Amino acid sequence: MNLAELIEEFKEASGRIDLDDATITKHLNRGSRLLDRRSHRDKIEVRAHSALQAGVYTFITDPDLRSIKQVWAMTDSKRWQIGQMSLADMRGYYDQSPPQVTPGSVQAYCETSVSLGPGGDPDNPSSNYFVQWTGDILFQNSAGYRGITVWPIPAVTTVIEVIGNYYTPALKAAVGYDTNWWSVKCEQLLIQAALITLDANYRNTSGAKDLYAFIDAELQEIYFDDIEEDTYQSSAMGGSQYGLHRGAGIESVQQRRSGQDYW
Repeated sequence: MNLAELIEEFKEASGRIDLDDATITKHLNRGSRLLDRRSHRDKIEVRAHSALQAGVYTFITDPDLRSIKQVWAMTDSKRWQIGQMSLADMRGYYDQSPPQVTPGSVQAYCETSVSLGPGGDPDNPSSNYFVQWTGDILFQNSAGYRGITVWPIPAVTTVIEVIGNYYTPALKAAVGYDTNWWSVKCEQLLIQAALITLDANYRNTSGAKDLYAFIDAELQEIYFDDIEEDTYQSSAMGGSQYGLHRGAGIESVQQRRSGQDYW
């Protein structure tokens, strides 16, 4: 379903024909994020790319980033996976300020969500003390974002690819932006999740609990589909990310569907 169709379905399901389209869209997008957080799917990884200019220290942020699985660096001539370090280890290992660092090939990254404390000027980083050391501080309105710092500073233009779980893109009333994965594959789930956010506004906890039970049961079935697919693939590849032993086959999944204790 596209956004216009979802809005009509939401009005019918909720009985709230008094709500305008903008309000309903807000609840649909909140419902989409609710499904993202409750889903156990491992096959919805997304890749995001950021270009780093040669010789320039850059902090990479993304407001929709939920969890990082892998980070890769790419230039015109090669691609390689870079390792993860803690912020403390990175600061200790690369102990020179950005202006003094000799640019090179990016080798490591660390997850960072450090924001500027009270007393600093978020709109003018250059007015803060020791500005050469503020490369891993998020300024302006980015305090709630997640991001990564990479070292050393790239000697050539380098594209950083972050593979991980992201929030599903928000629905918008524009062609090409009026659908997302949930609206196309699981439109009924999206409607029910949006109804939960509506009930939450009116403290209808009883109604929300019933909807959560429906949503969790449906999400479990989607997860079982992933397990079945992985079980088939494990026969050829000799392993399974879900921990199913070779030869377990579909019987194990069917046992779970019927409520039997396979493990």
